[in-house]
Amino acid sequence: MTRAVIFDMDGVICHTNPFHSQAFKIFFEKRDLFPTEDEFAQHMYGKNNGYILSHFLGRKIEGEELADLEFEKESLFREIYQHHIDPIPGFMDFFQRIKKCQN
Repeated sequence: MTRAVIFDMDGVICHTNPFHSQAFKIFFEKRDLFPTEDEFAQHMYGKNNGYILSHFLGRKIEGEELADLEFEKESLFREIYQHHIDPIPGFMDFFQRIKKCQN
């Protein structure tokens, strides 16, 4: 029998919200938009990029435009986050215990 465990990195393996916030701030500043932390909390955390971009840009963002804007924002995120990759405390021990169960 094949067994698997699937994890979502954002917020499960790593705490990435602060880095997504930084990327969105840069992304929006390029467009002369300056959302507050309260606006991010209400309209960013836990939401998908289509919702976030549509909300803050004030119109429906979809299709190729969505893909292009997502790529731009996610590229900013990867650039910012690449030197900060760090699992949440206790995750690696938990992960090692799971791996031992597979043997």
